[in-house]
Amino acid sequence: MSGLLYKDFITIINSYKLNALLVLGVYLGVAFVSDTYFLLYAMIFLMGLYPLTCLAFDEASHWDVYARTLPVKTWQLVGCKYILGLSFMAGGCAVALLMGVLIDIAKQRPVAAQFPSNLAGCLASFSVVLVYYAISFPLSYKIGSSKARSTVMLVMAALFGGVFVLFKSGLVPTQSLAALGAMSDAQGMLLLAGVTGAALLVFAISWAISTQIYRRKAY
Repeated sequence: MSGLLYKDFITIINSYKLNALLVLGVYLGVAFVSDTYFLLYAMIFLMGLYPLTCLAFDEASHWDVYARTLPVKTWQLVGCKYILGLSFMAGGCAVALLMGVLIDIAKQRPVAAQFPSNLAGCLASFSVVLVYYAISFPLSYKIGSSKARSTVMLVMAALFGGVFVLFKSGLVPTQSLAALGAMSDAQGMLLLAGVTGAALLVFAISWAISTQIYRRKAY
């Protein structure tokens, strides 16, 4: 399995190294000038996108026809994409946090005071991105990576739209939002930790679903 991870890792580095450095520089510059961390959190989504594109490369090169002849199990062939995706997304979190610290230092703000809010933003973004790719991977294996991209956008739009309708319709009491706002920093971090854990579970379930799809698919 280490060979599979190495193959995808080298593919990403050779294909997107300059792109990642350019985007990192632009995001850092805009975040510094605008004094907002939103773009920093977008790095988490971008880093998760690179491993997903390996599926498109595999489709174009008919890699899976060859991969089926290798002495590796199906869950390993699929799992290397998930492990790489999780690693890159976690790396995106680390980069976002580091860039936030650098901005705070450059603007002479107390790093310790800003760090909890930066961490909370990273965890919230990480959780959303995990769910996004938990939907993307199975669909990519099922219908192909190009069709999956537009489908996932529609699914995510429907999910966020459903949440918006729930709050606007009054089905979710406004007191619940007030309770969230009244949480202490420690309680908020515990909640985010729970949400992140749930997102990781969804990602693991997605791995199992993708493995079943891949096992039954004819190449």
